[in-house]
Amino acid sequence: MASLDIIHTDEQAQSLIRKLEDIPYACSSLKRLSGGSANYVYRGVLDRPIPSQDGSLTSKTIIVKYSLSHLPGNVEFALDLSRCGVEKSMLEHLKGSSLASRPVIVPHIYFSHRDSQGNIQVQEDFPQAKDMTSSMRSPVLNGFLDQSVMISVSHEVGSWLRSFHEWTSASQQAEFRQRIGCNEPMQKLKHQVTYGTFMNILQNFPSILQDNIEILEKVKQRAESELEDLTSVKEREHYGIIHGDFWMGK
Repeated sequence: MASLDIIHTDEQAQSLIRKLEDIPYACSSLKRLSGGSANYVYRGVLDRPIPSQDGSLTSKTIIVKYSLSHLPGNVEFALDLSRCGVEKSMLEHLKGSSLASRPVIVPHIYFSHRDSQGNIQVQEDFPQAKDMTSSMRSPVLNGFLDQSVMISVSHEVGSWLRSFHEWTSASQQAEFRQRIGCNEPMQKLKHQVTYGTFMNILQNFPSILQDNIEILEKVKQRAESELEDLTSVKEREHYGIIHGDFWMGK
C-alpha cells in the first residue's frame, strides 16, 4: 500500500498542474525533486516550450516551487509564507547586480503568485545541473571529476559566495538589507531550530555539556541579543546578509 505522504504528494502535483493551466506555464507532468524540506519542489515538463533567458535555446522544463504555511508533511510545524516574498526579492535583486555576470548562474523567476492556499513560484530550470553531493557520489560522474575539476569548482563557488557577502554588505545595499532584515518570522524560526534548541540537544551528551556549559550559555545569550537587534531593525556597521542555505545538496 502506498504511504499517505506519497499519495498526498501525487495529489499535490495534480492540483498544481491544474493551477498552472491558467498561466503560460502549463505542464504535462511534474516530478518531485529532492533537496530542501520547506517547500514542494518539482521539475515541470512544459506543454509549450518557452525561450531561454539568453534567447539562444528553447526551455522545455521549469522548476515549480509550491510553498505552504507549514512544513511539508507536518501541519504542526508552522512556516510563514513571507519567506516566499523574501526569496523573490533576493533573486530579482541579484539578477540586476554585478554577480549576474559570474559563472555561477542565478535562476530567473518567471512567475510568482500567492493565494489563500499557498505560494506558487515558477523558476528557470537548469536541467543539466546536478547537486555536488550526487555528482561526487555518482560512479559514472565521479570518473570525470578529477581533483583539478573539484578544486576549480570549489574555488569558483567559494569566490561567488565571498562576492555575494561583499555585495550585500556594501553601503549601496543598505536599503535592501533593511528590507530583507525585516523578515522577523523566519529570523525567529532560524533561531528556534539552532540556538534555541542546542542546549536541550546537548543534554544527550553530558560530557560535552558539563565541560562547556558556561561558554555555551554565553553563546545562547549572545544569539538572543543579536536576534533582538535584528527584529528591532537596528542597523549595525558590521551586520549584513548571510547566505544561510549554501550546502552540497544544492
